[in-house]
Amino acid sequence: MLTTTTAKIDSLLSKLYFPAVVLLCLFSMIHYFRVSSGLAAIWSGWSIGDWVINYDTGPTRRGLAGEIIFFIARVFHLKINWLIFSIQGFALIGFVSLFLNVLRKKQLSFWYVIGCFSPAFFLLFTYYDSMAIGRKEILLYLTFMVWVVFCLRDQISTLKIIGFSLLQFLLALIHEAFFFYSLYFCAAVWLSTDKYKKLVLAIPLCSFIAVALTFLFFKTVDPTFSCNTLLALGAFPEVCAGVLSAGPQDALLLAKQYFQNFDTLSLLNIGSVCLIILLPAYLILDTNSFKKFSRRTQISLLFGLICFSFPLFIFAIDWGRWISMHVTLTLVMLIMTLKNKDTYAIKPSAQLSATAKVALVVWAICAFALFSLTYSLSHCCAKDFVKPFGPVIKIQHTSVFKDKN
Repeated sequence: MLTTTTAKIDSLLSKLYFPAVVLLCLFSMIHYFRVSSGLAAIWSGWSIGDWVINYDTGPTRRGLAGEIIFFIARVFHLKINWLIFSIQGFALIGFVSLFLNVLRKKQLSFWYVIGCFSPAFFLLFTYYDSMAIGRKEILLYLTFMVWVVFCLRDQISTLKIIGFSLLQFLLALIHEAFFFYSLYFCAAVWLSTDKYKKLVLAIPLCSFIAVALTFLFFKTVDPTFSCNTLLALGAFPEVCAGVLSAGPQDALLLAKQYFQNFDTLSLLNIGSVCLIILLPAYLILDTNSFKKFSRRTQISLLFGLICFSFPLFIFAIDWGRWISMHVTLTLVMLIMTLKNKDTYAIKPSAQLSATAKVALVVWAICAFALFSLTYSLSHCCAKDFVKPFGPVIKIQHTSVFKDKN
């Protein structure tokens, strides 16, 4: 029943799908650049501060990005905050450009477009919570998007796997959380080809090695030294109020606290995490003809990717970010399950009566409202990351160019 209804909606609305996603991307990029430029101007402690951690005092956790940024700034005499803004912007443009370039060659489905408008997908997640703008995961999105392009073109090779393994090693030194999403690179290969099933495991292995080195030999950033260095370069004091002042965290203590405080609400939160990530993916897979694996195997694979990242939900409170990263990477990966336009054509809807067309449009609007307007995500925290009817509240108080929140 659901598949039949979706097919009829596709026959009626398919020509609107890609233009709608293009407009969504433009809207998201305008908002992203508007907010990120403001955050760069005030040296935000989160969108800028996390990028400037470096190795001035020795090997430091998450310091690789800062080391590269400081080197470029010194060589070309650039202001660090605007250099970081430029890196974020180029990564965003690269991700969106590749995303749209791939989508325009695919026959989009109703549920895939609904997924693009999900409050948990990167494009709208950063609109509903502007504090998620400027975070390092934009580098992971761009890297994975490039990887998916290679998978779609059947251009995966031993050399590319080695190259991306080294790249994931470096990305894990930029942010250790990326390790918990490294299996997506394996999943993309498993969905696209029968080759390199074992060799591709080198990507998460290299990422794990980087994380192990980080926790064994690297230290937490020295907030006083880092802040004084940045202030001497002209930074605003706000840069010290974010990640630089967070201080060290004991992983064992955090795990102990999590399980000691585990209650019914905690169980419901875990359930909501799985629901937000898996339900859209299930609807996309259930209504297309992708037959690489059984539907049960496909969903089990996605569930396994969530379980692999579970330590993140224990050791860090940014649950909204972790969920959004899953939704974004999953949606990018599921591009591979869509039909190519040149091999598949949607049947026209001429045989549908006017009443049937109206009913389908109403059904589509209701489904869109249910999945896109009933909730939004905050970038944190562990127990209040879901905001009921957040999009409705946001829309009531904001416009494209002015944010009153």
